[in-house]
Amino acid sequence: PSSLLFMANMDIERENYRSAWELARKACALAPDDKNASMVLAQALFRLQRRKEAMALLDRIIKENPDYRNAVHRKAAFLAELGHNDEALAFYERLLQSDPGHAAYRRDRAKVLYALGRVNEAEAEWESLSREALDPDAMLNLGWAYVHDQRIDDAFAIGMKLVDFDGKNPVFLRFLANLELMRANFEEAYGLAQRAAAAAPDDRDAELVLAKSLCQLQRPKEAEPILNRLLKEYPDHPGVRYVSADFAYRIGR
Repeated sequence: PSSLLFMANMDIERENYRSAWELARKACALAPDDKNASMVLAQALFRLQRRKEAMALLDRIIKENPDYRNAVHRKAAFLAELGHNDEALAFYERLLQSDPGHAAYRRDRAKVLYALGRVNEAEAEWESLSREALDPDAMLNLGWAYVHDQRIDDAFAIGMKLVDFDGKNPVFLRFLANLELMRANFEEAYGLAQRAAAAAPDDRDAELVLAKSLCQLQRPKEAEPILNRLLKEYPDHPGVRYVSADFAYRIGR
């Protein structure tokens, strides 16, 4: 079932969750005891909003494989996504008892701390991870926390480091482009957004920041087709709807 799981994971990356579910289900039928297949199936179910089934499947995997930390980590992440942050924190604490230095557990635990309002603890953890080794994910989390705290210059410094580290990463380029918009450096934001869109042509958020940059540069004829396409593909996405509404207001519609 390895090829089925590979294709299922690719479909999850592409947000083709129905296809991912069908492929993962076939993999599980071929190898009922394959915990990795069950993990992919649980993820597909969760993304299809079949969350009770996903969590029940994870519980079964954990019961049958109590030392399988990937399943515990996945359950913690799902709990956090559902807003059950106290439960998620308990699972992260359990994971860190078995591996105190694990960067991903520490990073994700900090996200939960942040969601619980324990901002100083979360930022301290992300800062610690960034000092110990180059940890782009922790740096990005810290950067967004700084944005929330209105520490735009500190966030910008992180964005510059991230782009210096990997100047082709669309996530880092988007982050820095958004910061340049906040700093009213619209040409710089546009250049970064172009690079992000080129690096990931199907990236919704890269196209969104590109459209925002074009709006600020008073180039509505270029922004409009991007926003129309995004509205067609993502009609319920709040960011797309907000930027489209702002665009319509700016041009007097």
